[in-house]
Amino acid sequence: MAANYAAKAQADSGALGQVSRLHGIVGHGGPGSTGVGQYFFEWLTDPEKNGAGALMDFGCYNALWSLWYLGRPETVFAQVNHLRPQTFPKVEDASSMILHYKNAVGIFEGSWDLPRSFQDLEVFGLKGSVYMTQRGVELKQAKEVKQLPLEPLPPERAEPIAYMASALRNKKPIEGLVALGINVGVNEIIEAAKMSVKSGQAVKLK
Repeated sequence: MAANYAAKAQADSGALGQVSRLHGIVGHGGPGSTGVGQYFFEWLTDPEKNGAGALMDFGCYNALWSLWYLGRPETVFAQVNHLRPQTFPKVEDASSMILHYKNAVGIFEGSWDLPRSFQDLEVFGLKGSVYMTQRGVELKQAKEVKQLPLEPLPPERAEPIAYMASALRNKKPIEGLVALGINVGVNEIIEAAKMSVKSGQAVKLK
């Protein structure tokens, strides 16, 4: 979405200073609240077929943000909650991850227990911060707060499948948030998070 690129552009411009902290929250009221079909619901809430619950469903977005802004973390610590076992008997419905870097930290939440839809990220530097939602991006510097304009993405980049098709058709590399390398990193972080949940310890990435 356009807000992702508007927020990242501020970080890349130096307007925030060195980015040292991310806080993201992604979620909604759960798969049953979003009108998904029975078969998708059963797959999404199956620990074997999908791999986990809210951690897998929404932790991937959080991990993607962290890699995009900060690169590969040194350690991953994760914790999950089972707040509605009657609705989700097999998997967790809330998760949190702490991704630790030498000079930064990412703190992320993913939940199926929220009153509305969230896809929010706040990016902090010493000079300021940006707060990104699905509706827009707000830049905060000292006492000044500014709503940033969102430039619409071109049609071939506005949707992942359209972008992939365009890149293949024009023999161009697939870059940015949908690139293969960064998404391999997402899977590495989620697997480390699942290991952390089981052990109760932070997992160091090799």
